[in-house]
Amino acid sequence: YNAVDDHFGKERLAYREGFEKGADDRKFGEERYRYQTPAPTGWTRHTDGKVSPPPGTTFTAQSGAWPFPTKG
Repeated sequence: YNAVDDHFGKERLAYREGFEKGADDRKFGEERYRYQTPAPTGWTRHTDGKVSPPPGTTFTAQSGAWPFPTKG
C-alpha cells in the first residue's frame, strides 16, 4: 500500500509503471517501450511517430513572431 499513489491516482500509477519498465529496459539492454507524447486534438499520429495537422491547416506568424533582422 502506498498513500502517495492513492493521493495522485491513476496518472501517478501509470507514470510509475512506465518508469519501472524503462529502467528495466535500460538495465537489461532492451528497448520495448518508448514514451510518446499524445498528438494534439484533431492531429494524426503516424506509425513512424510523426504527427500531421488536420487537412486544410495553414500556419502563419502571429504578431511579428518571425521578425526580419535589421541593421543598426
